[in-house]
Amino acid sequence: DNTCSEWVSNNELEGAWIKITFDRVYNVNNIVMHDRPNATDNILNATIRFSDGTEISIGPRPTNGTGKSMSFSEKATQWIEI
Repeated sequence: DNTCSEWVSNNELEGAWIKITFDRVYNVNNIVMHDRPNATDNILNATIRFSDGTEISIGPRPTNGTGKSMSFSEKATQWIEI
């Protein structure tokens, strides 16, 4: 698994998303998200969607590129859409 990749939309603002699909179901209870380390294009709000139909709303991440850890009740999921 590559946990150090950057994804950037093509100048999209609100509504940009990415979907990560796994080859099997994983039980997850924590996600660490990073924002880009600059002051010009930062994520202020996002919704994480799971294949079990649940969603988690999250607020801004640190603008210096450090991660923000989000813990939640364990979910069995085969994909995550952010």
